[in-house]
Amino acid sequence: MISVSGQVYNDTNGTLLQTLELNSVAPTSNCKSGFCGACRIK
Repeated sequence: MISVSGQVYNDTNGTLLQTLELNSVAPTSNCKSGFCGACRIK
């Protein structure tokens, strides 16, 4: 289970990015283009 700003998303046993995308959340990321670090949590 992932919680973002009070909204809870079902875990898909994938990566954080995969879980958010499968739950219709589109975070800014460049993982699929080969550039890591864009979605880093502070």
